Amino acid sequence: MLLIILILFVPFLQFVILAGFYPQKSRVNAWMYVCNGILLGLLGTLVLKSGLEPQSIRYAWMQVGDFSLDFGLSLDKLSYPLLFLVVLISFLVQVFSTEYMQHERRYARYFAFLGLFTFSMIGIVLASNLLLLYFFWELVGLSSYLLIGFWFSKEAARQAARKAFLLNRVGDAAFLIGIILCAHYLGTLEIDSLLEASLSSPVSTPLTLIGICLLGGALGKSAQFPLYIWLPDAMEGPTPVSALIHAATMVAAGIYLIARIFGLLSLEAGAILASIGGLTIVIGALAALAQQDIKKVLAYSTISQLGYMVLAMGTGAYTAGLFHLFTHAFFKAGLFLGAGSLIHSLHEAQHKHHVHWDAQDIRLMGGLRKKMPFTALTFAVCSLALMGFPLTSGFLSKDAILSGSLAWASQQGSGVSYLLPFSSFLGVVLTAWYMAKTYYRVFEGHFRGNSSALDTPKVEGALQEGKLGIKLPLIILAAASIFLLFGLNPIQAEDSWLWHIIDITPEKTWTGSLLANGATLKLLAHEYHTLASVLSLALLSLGVALAVWTIRRNQQAFPAEDQKTDLKPSIWSEAFYLDRAYRVLILQGGERFSMAISRFDLGFVDTLVNRIGETHVVFSHIISWLDRTLVDGLINFIAKLANILGSLTRSGKRGKVQNYIRLTIIIVLIGFFWLLL
Repeated sequence: MLLIILILFVPFLQFVILAGFYPQKSRVNAWMYVCNGILLGLLGTLVLKSGLEPQSIRYAWMQVGDFSLDFGLSLDKLSYPLLFLVVLISFLVQVFSTEYMQHERRYARYFAFLGLFTFSMIGIVLASNLLLLYFFWELVGLSSYLLIGFWFSKEAARQAARKAFLLNRVGDAAFLIGIILCAHYLGTLEIDSLLEASLSSPVSTPLTLIGICLLGGALGKSAQFPLYIWLPDAMEGPTPVSALIHAATMVAAGIYLIARIFGLLSLEAGAILASIGGLTIVIGALAALAQQDIKKVLAYSTISQLGYMVLAMGTGAYTAGLFHLFTHAFFKAGLFLGAGSLIHSLHEAQHKHHVHWDAQDIRLMGGLRKKMPFTALTFAVCSLALMGFPLTSGFLSKDAILSGSLAWASQQGSGVSYLLPFSSFLGVVLTAWYMAKTYYRVFEGHFRGNSSALDTPKVEGALQEGKLGIKLPLIILAAASIFLLFGLNPIQAEDSWLWHIIDITPEKTWTGSLLANGATLKLLAHEYHTLASVLSLALLSLGVALAVWTIRRNQQAFPAEDQKTDLKPSIWSEAFYLDRAYRVLILQGGERFSMAISRFDLGFVDTLVNRIGETHVVFSHIISWLDRTLVDGLINFIAKLANILGSLTRSGKRGKVQNYIRLTIIIVLIGFFWLLL
């Protein structure tokens, strides 16, 4: 139990120490705490594996009426593999960063943010209830905002950080509504109890609505249509951060959430989920095909691959989707760190000769295999895994998804349902196309560089591989992209040790549940395994052939085309205008709405308030005049009249008895004569 708490809080301790007690330029201390802290967590997960049994830590948190909630951490056969994955990728990224970020003046701050990010992701994996998971979920959003906008002096980085934060809040709002609905209708937020609560709940319980709301958070975090446009812009952060976000952490959180609530999903929610995944596969792959920035090629590739995972979950192929999550984490992290190795070497060579051009533009690369053979080899291995080439881990996981989608479509029986497997197979062609094209333009041919820079040949001559801090993570990730890490069978994912760990069999059969439907699809998927494998290989070959055809067709135009750095983005490169829609509707629309509100405030509200104030002033003057003139005047008049009458009556009273006698006699005589008359 203590080891679980230690694994969770060691990265947070890294954040506290580096952010609060060390100068930002402190390189040695940052390296020491990173190595010791994350390596300790990695070793801790390996120790836990030796006696892997479901473990949990629970403390009473809150009690509201009959509803109770614990602060709980749990480790089971689903959370353990992802915990190991998060800690391992975080460790490799931080080791890579020690050299990649060596010239960064905010060195300690960078590693502090990485520690906060790792702590947040481990919290998501270990959280035993939805409310605690939501807390870490939002903390991931905060730490990703800090990392994406790490170079905050760049306007593009600030905009990208805000964009990621805002778009994730859209999905998170739906997630929060789903949590509230779970508490209201199911009476619990404990993840392990949700399925039982749903099985025993009344038929009127809106499980489809609950599932859709919870999926809203997952689709936002995992960058699915239409909330995916933040992920390519997240490339404004340092390249190791991109590897961390795209590989096994932030975007994987959405898939992990879907896996956790899988038992709650109805067939209707699954159909919606699968449709979104299929659409995202094609859009992401088409957009990647049109990119010129190597990091954005990989970013849109991540969106497309996440679409495969979401499609698998939506069709009931739960285990295949999770399996692809793990395999994808290794080769996508390898690709991003490989791109980081290229960018780092180009920056170093440019800095040496005091020149600068965009080190991420693949049009300004070429021929780098001769200068950086190690990076080229690892990048090639990871690219083959991404394409789903045989003998790679990507082939195992993608083949399982393809066969599962075919089984699902055949079970549905309608022609429309075959659009989902069609989109998944189309993604195979497009993935092979853009990755083969990218590899050739980066590593083959001749070094193009910037033709306007006279020192381009010198920059090419100064290019060299990174040191051990860069090479070691690439070696591990490339090796993990080979099928041998997951099993001895190179063509069957079901024979993998990981498959048996993450595979689930429902204890109860519930009609209409995506979990129960997925269990029935397992046997049917075996029948389509051979067909899916053959189609996949044929389409992969077609994609490579299209890349070769494209390269040869434009080979004569490459030298001229490569110098055009001001090419306007096409509809594909902007992901079908959704990014433009974000700028027009969210940014410009928000700005115009704010300006309209400001004008309304200044022109109407302030004018109305001022007129009301002026009216009050005039009315106050009138009331003041009436008070002074009428009220005070009447009171003063009465007082003066009383004073006069008092003076008159007082003047006759001098205190002399003779005068009183005379007055009495006069009054008596007047009365006597009045009576006589």
